[in-house]
Formats: sequence, C-alpha cells, structure tokens
Amino acid sequence: RLAVEARDPAACFLYGVGKLNDDVDDYMYQKGLAWVKHSAEAEFVPAMHAYGCELLRGKRISQDKRSGLALIKKSAKQGYVKSIQMLYSLGEEVSALKYANEFAAKNDPDAIATLAEMKLLDKCYEDGISLYEKAASLGFKEAMFNLGVIYDNGEICEKDTYKAIMWYQRAAELGDAQSMDNLAFLLENGPEDMRNEEAAFKWYMKAAEAGLSKAWNDVATCYKHGVGVSQSVENAREYYIKALEFEEPEIAYYNLFLLYADGIATKRNPGEALKWLRKSADRGLPDACWNLGTHFKLGIIVSQDFNQAFHWYSIA
Repeated sequence: RLAVEARDPAACFLYGVGKLNDDVDDYMYQKGLAWVKHSAEAEFVPAMHAYGCELLRGKRISQDKRSGLALIKKSAKQGYVKSIQMLYSLGEEVSALKYANEFAAKNDPDAIATLAEMKLLDKCYEDGISLYEKAASLGFKEAMFNLGVIYDNGEICEKDTYKAIMWYQRAAELGDAQSMDNLAFLLENGPEDMRNEEAAFKWYMKAAEAGLSKAWNDVATCYKHGVGVSQSVENAREYYIKALEFEEPEIAYYNLFLLYADGIATKRNPGEALKWLRKSADRGLPDACWNLGTHFKLGIIVSQDFNQAFHWYSIA
C-alpha cells in the first residue's frame, strides 16, 4: 500500500491490473485503470501492455486503436512476450517476428518459445519443434510441456509416446501441474512397457496439490479402481467431494453417480447414484443429461416419463 501511495510503477500496476476485468463494477474498474495508466505512463512494460489492450478493446473506455497499438509495440520492443504475441495476432507479423528474433538471439527462452509458436502457425513444423527444444534446453518448462503435447498428439510429427513422457516429466519436475497430470495419464494408460500405476497415482496427487483442480477427480478414480493405490470407496468419495470445491463440479457429480451406479468399488446404491446424476445433469454435463434421459425413458429408479426423457436427451 505504501508503495502504491509513493506511486511506484510496479506497485501501481499490481494494485490496478486485478480490477481490469468484466466482473468488477465500473467504479473499481476505473480506479484500477487509473493506476495501470499511471504505471504505463512511467513506462512500466507490463502496464503498457495492459493499458494498450484496454485501449484496443474499447469495451469500458473509449476505443483508441492507434494509441493502443503504439503501447503494444513499445512494450514488444522491450521484449515483453505477450505484446509480441499480440502484435502477431493483430496482423503485425513483420514487427512481431523482428522482436521475437531479436530477443531469441539473446537466448531469452520465452522469446524463443514465442518464435516457435509463430513457426508452427506458419506450418514450419520442424523449425517450430527445434525452437521449442532450444527453449526447453534453457529450462523453460512451458516449452517442455508443448513438446510433450506435440509428441503425445502426433498431429504435426510422428506420434512418440516415449518422447511425450520424457518432456512431460521434465516439465513436471519443474512444477508444471498440467504436465504432471498428462504424465500420470500416460504412465497409467500408455505403452505397456512404460506403465507404472504407482508413479501415475503419485503424479495425479502432485498435480492436484499443485492446483490443477481436475486432478482431484483423477486421484479419486485411482482410489475407486485401485490404480497405484489400495482400492478405497471412502477415499474415492472423499476426493470426488473435494473436487466439488473447484471448477467444473459437474464432472465430480457425475463421477459420484458412477461410484454408486457401477458397483466397482462399492455395492450399487441406485438412490444415491440418482442424486448425483441429477446434480450433474442440472449443470448441463452431456453424459449426465443422456443418462438421466435414459432413466426416464426406461423408468429406472424414477417413474417412466417420455416428456422428461425427451427434455434431457435434447439437452445432451
């Protein structure tokens, strides 16, 4: 607070930028915008980018594309990768490539990875992969993750699950939560000679603890099926319930439905299963809507009702 009152550019930016979203009221937005503008005028690079974006967007302030683009170019010239990417998306490819190459030549891994992304967009796949490998060799975990995805999907090169596992693991060891989850999935479901269920469970848990909310569902499912850990319906339920605290609770609701419906980890409990199925369907999960429609169509646990069946099938 003292730094903001002293008009420190970095502090002003951090204080204001969190208010530049559509969820805040207009008073708080304008207050945040004023702090970000002050920081931008002091040439704090992230603030120049943020204020430039607001001017370009012109949603809650008067649109000024010329001034906005000038700020984006100014911050890109300082090597701010988000601005370089923004220039490219705005059709300023020449400027974007110029700045990306300039900072890539200085072994800036973020700039190298940005250049790799541009190469892939231009369908220069070998060059893009090579640049990602260079960024990864400099310890840039985002490049490692992207390489994992490239070799995992096999869309722009030959699919190579072994290389995917290698790159996911390197990024995971540097703390990338999505890499942890992807690595766990391959260790559970990948080539037979690479499978390691205990390691898979460990990485699912690490991903969840690192903040990847969907991974709690993966942890719970491991307990349900006994993958890499002793089967436990109590722990499965506990972690599915924990997953409800985060985004996309409809998936956890549906998994709780399956927990009581399929009889894998516990005896079937149709009434409990239906309770969770309804919750998931109410949130619009297609599989849940389809299943609930089938319940009404066939009269499973509920009274047969073709109107309700049609309603839920139409949502699915």
